[in-house]
Amino acid sequence: MDTPDSSARYTPGHGHARHERTILPERNLDMLRAGAVVLLILRQFLITADNAREFANWSGAAGIAAFIVHTTVVLMGSLERDGAATRPGWVGRFYLRRVWRIYPLAWLVIAIVVIAHVPSTLHGTWSIVSPVQLAANLLLVQDLSLKEPVLPALGTLPFALQISLLVPLFFVLARRRSWTPMIVSLAICCAISALWTYGVQPMHVIAGMKRLPLFQLLAGVPMGVMAYHFLYSRERVAIRAGLAPTLSLVLLAAAGTFLYYDNGWLARAVFCASLAAPFVMFDDAPASALTTFANGVAKLAYAAYALHQLAIHFAFEIFADQDATVKLLIAIVSLVIASVLAHRYIEKPGIALGRKLLGLRHSSARTK
Repeated sequence: MDTPDSSARYTPGHGHARHERTILPERNLDMLRAGAVVLLILRQFLITADNAREFANWSGAAGIAAFIVHTTVVLMGSLERDGAATRPGWVGRFYLRRVWRIYPLAWLVIAIVVIAHVPSTLHGTWSIVSPVQLAANLLLVQDLSLKEPVLPALGTLPFALQISLLVPLFFVLARRRSWTPMIVSLAICCAISALWTYGVQPMHVIAGMKRLPLFQLLAGVPMGVMAYHFLYSRERVAIRAGLAPTLSLVLLAAAGTFLYYDNGWLARAVFCASLAAPFVMFDDAPASALTTFANGVAKLAYAAYALHQLAIHFAFEIFADQDATVKLLIAIVSLVIASVLAHRYIEKPGIALGRKLLGLRHSSARTK
């Protein structure tokens, strides 16, 4: 992935110059994205091994929280580079780019599952996919239609689409000088998440709530919005040198523990806040072997997530007689190979087609 425009410079204080781009901490974002996909894939491996179920649940919740923060920050940076909110039709342009970013790989996975009759669970049996269920999966509206995803990993992709629908609104709020709109939006999102938790309980059923599981995660979105606001305004929280790393680790550990024992909407929101906090306390990480590795993982993150269950099925079904360690290695190697191929021949052409339809020339801006 290319780095952002190096001509942008750091200027403290609020007054963001019109000709300057917001400087995103690209290496920090890469590590966050890499950590998110590792946590989500680890969850599936733990479930496959039928081991550490509680940690597997935490791993999945933590990975989703990390993706929420990462996606929010990166998409707002992408909107800014595309000229929002002054460019005519900027909202439609953004949605079209997201469609071509998400759908092609999802359709590939769905096609493999349906054609090869891949069961939704390891060692399970194939269930015939009805036309309505197939259509819901192809459109990525499984939650809204109350239809099962053909593969569990696809069940979270509607969240990515739905968050994308909200990003333009949050983008406008994040670029205002006043904190009031963001605080109000945070209160609204928390209220919606709390209402969802209340409304899906059997004794307090609210019609339609089960169709909107994103509402449980909504309180975490403003955390990424506020992180972007700090980056956009060139502000930093004043913390004594040397104290910031310790404070960040303490916050992350406390929030992670809260999430492990609770896993409700408030714990998820607090964990999102602990992930967003370093963006307002630290500059970007220096280049190193770790950040280079994280960049490579981040590039393949979407492909790896979309394909990881297929890789597990391949290794643990085809090589069922092998030792567990051998099957694990086969799953990892096959996942890496499949992710590289999918990124090169599915994701990148899809992104390029979206840009071509919009009349965009290739630029150094990163596309997430």
